[in-house]
Amino acid sequence: MPEAALDLTPFMADGMPAPAPYDLKAVALHVGGMGGGHYHALCRKRHDGGWYQCNDSTVRAARLDQVDRSQPYILFYQQQGTPSLVG
Repeated sequence: MPEAALDLTPFMADGMPAPAPYDLKAVALHVGGMGGGHYHALCRKRHDGGWYQCNDSTVRAARLDQVDRSQPYILFYQQQGTPSLVG
């Protein structure tokens, strides 16, 4: 789960131009099992570059390295050089 400069070139068809790399912007996590659980997210704030844990009604500063690398549910990447739609 690279935080910056994810390179998708090895997965491109031959002859296709290399895309710009992608940066990690958010991680959705699930805690629990098949019978139930809870979702929360780690999101990177554009203005300060910091990571924040968003969990129901609370938001607090966090570190990406606190995520168990084997547990992310969904990773959200943004291509470098494209405008951000969120703050």
